[in-house]
Amino acid sequence: MPSVGEMVHSARFFFDSVLPQASSATQWTVDKAEKSFRWARFCQDLHDSVISSGLCQELDSALSFESKSSNRPALFNHCNLKKAPILLLEEFLRNFQLSDETLLAVLRGMSCVFTQEEFNSICQQAAERKNLHKEVVELIQKMGGDDETLATMKALLIREDLMTDLSPLVIQSKLEPLTRTASSMQLLLKAISFPSDKRLVETVTSHLELYLEEWRRSCVLSFLGCPVELVRTVCCHSSRLHLLWLQCLDRLAANLSPIYFNDGRPHVWQWPQDDHLITDQTCHGLWFSFDQLTRHLRNLLTSTEPDRVVVDTRQFILDQCTSIWLEIQQQLL
Repeated sequence: MPSVGEMVHSARFFFDSVLPQASSATQWTVDKAEKSFRWARFCQDLHDSVISSGLCQELDSALSFESKSSNRPALFNHCNLKKAPILLLEEFLRNFQLSDETLLAVLRGMSCVFTQEEFNSICQQAAERKNLHKEVVELIQKMGGDDETLATMKALLIREDLMTDLSPLVIQSKLEPLTRTASSMQLLLKAISFPSDKRLVETVTSHLELYLEEWRRSCVLSFLGCPVELVRTVCCHSSRLHLLWLQCLDRLAANLSPIYFNDGRPHVWQWPQDDHLITDQTCHGLWFSFDQLTRHLRNLLTSTEPDRVVVDTRQFILDQCTSIWLEIQQQLL
């Protein structure tokens, strides 16, 4: 049996090295994931040894002292050794930069270490610890690699993670990385499209409003790359965000110019090929098309019954008087 000092050393390596890697590293293979989960299994065995030897109090005292120089002091308890596989799985699921293929590799690595019964139990406990819906347990157990299944699971995890602390600074730190790419923005919008706490929706949308108002390029580009249905959903939550998004579309559309042909072909709208031709410097390095404009507007105007989004979008279009918007009026209204 390892000494208390050896146990503390092993526990610290797991808490301070293995867990942070799971939540931040993006390159994972089945073998690499398997090694991490074997560390989690080893921590479980340490816990059993501590229980059988009656050293719980001595180990906790040593872990408490060791935690003073760690960035994760709350983890330094012998009880968390028993929960090591659950903690590790949670860190992997919290790593929203993992591709679906990589996440499946992680799950396969986990299945190499634990029996099917243990695997299912760890997944269930991880879900229960984060108060996820019952459906998420079933989604995790599927392991089928279905894109929508994995996206739904990630979105639900994002929602629960955001709900743990709605204070402005904490939410801002969590939203920053989620608004930088279209894929992460899609997960964020999906997360607040589920039946959610009103405070969560209001907090997230207020930050998104600020990002659009400040013309944060990454946020604007992420909105453009998201499914239009999800963008419409968040516009339903906030009339101000809806107006800001329409203004962003107008700002981009202002850089499109008509190209006419002599052979009778209909004109087209073209984005400038060189940045020096774009007077709005904040749009340098971007690209936008007439098709994107009509696709987003058409979706905002689509509803089984006319709602606020339809009414406000229609009014916004009618209020514009430039040639591109006059053409939009002819096509969509």
